[in-house]
Amino acid sequence: QVPTMAGYVLAGKASDINLARCQYVAEQIQHTHPGLMVRVELQLPHEWPSFCETICRELDLPPDCLKQSMLVWTVEGKLVGGGTAVDFLQVMQDKFGIRVTSMVSVQDPIIRSRAAENLALVEERRRRAQQGPVLADRHRAALERAEAAGRLDPLMDWKRSVVVVEGSQFELRVSQNDLAEQVKMYRAEYGDGYGTVGLARADVVSAVGECTLVLHPKPICHGHCLLPLTQDCEDIQVLGVQPGSDEALEGWFTYESAPRKDGPAAGK
Repeated sequence: QVPTMAGYVLAGKASDINLARCQYVAEQIQHTHPGLMVRVELQLPHEWPSFCETICRELDLPPDCLKQSMLVWTVEGKLVGGGTAVDFLQVMQDKFGIRVTSMVSVQDPIIRSRAAENLALVEERRRRAQQGPVLADRHRAALERAEAAGRLDPLMDWKRSVVVVEGSQFELRVSQNDLAEQVKMYRAEYGDGYGTVGLARADVVSAVGECTLVLHPKPICHGHCLLPLTQDCEDIQVLGVQPGSDEALEGWFTYESAPRKDGPAAGK
């Protein structure tokens, strides 16, 4: 009789191929038995010993478990057999009547690829935790905040649509203005590309080194940004706001671009 609900936790080194095999088998079984719930705890290889020690102490597991590269227990905290991949696969075979041993082996390219993906996933999570989101994610988040707050005033009305070309999906944005109107608006707003513009501090996407990437308050296209040199930006003091407070994020600063002798203007 197939159980209506069963929950397990797989934990181990992210690079462990036995853990990857257990993951794959569980996912295949879930297609026909959605009552099977499996949570996976992936750890960097050098962090696994301390994590394993913590789990063994919390679940009161036998000392031999400290030598394993992965552990398996139920959601109730009971070790599955000896907590090994073999024990988990045997339980899957007994409970769900599936010949797990013939489903896939640790030598299968799928399993080795999954182990590599697991390790890359954990390394990327750690990198993001230490360094923060990548630039694309920061830009997306800043854009969503600015649009929700109504701080952006696009020069043109863009119509968004999604098209599929030879199986690939593309986002298409079409302006309702004709070319002559676009050129007229560009020149009226931006002139020769030089001048001063006020920018919301909350719309800064990234500020690293000498440059500051910030959303343009009057974008030509969706996601339009400026990349001024930090030295060309000047803070505007906001009375009654304490530096470093949440309110300070609503402050503004100016960016003034001017022709340079050694090259084009910084913000043209």
